[in-house]
Amino acid sequence: MDDLRNLAEQAAAGDRGAFARLAECLKSKLSAVAGYYLRERADVEDALQAVWEKVWSHRGQLAGRENPAAWLAAVVRHHCLDQLRGRKRQAERTAQLPLAEYVNFLTALAPDPESLALEREARRTLLRYVRGLPELYGVPLKLFYYNGFKQAEIAGLLGLPETTVKWRLHVGRLLVKREIVKEGWIG
Repeated sequence: MDDLRNLAEQAAAGDRGAFARLAECLKSKLSAVAGYYLRERADVEDALQAVWEKVWSHRGQLAGRENPAAWLAAVVRHHCLDQLRGRKRQAERTAQLPLAEYVNFLTALAPDPESLALEREARRTLLRYVRGLPELYGVPLKLFYYNGFKQAEIAGLLGLPETTVKWRLHVGRLLVKREIVKEGWIG
């Protein structure tokens, strides 16, 4: 017991060799603690690695421990319980729905073919209007709405101030709206 206390004190002071010896001395005991909770050997090894990294980064807490083995076992236990809670939360988030609910969920999200066709036609029509605009207004609109560029990115691409791009987008939208109204798409 005194040997472990001495190793813990030296490790707390930053002695890497003492820290490595402490880890080696407690390897089987701490593996048994982690194994009780995690079962899988790979999970146990990962947990111990994470614990030792945490302990090294907070090695000052090793100083003055009456029973460093018991303290480290508690740290391992808490780490394993945190891992299990995390797994449980993940499982709850990704739990599978019964098949009927899953099908209903998917069909509620999926638009019907008629809506898809109308949306596609509307996008094509709008793109036709945008392409019919003078280049001054059409290029920023196409970059913004069809290519997903931000206003600042468009300004950089075109070598314009961002305020100019905003103005051209505004005027371009007004011109497209005028064409849509003229053709009777909206009132």
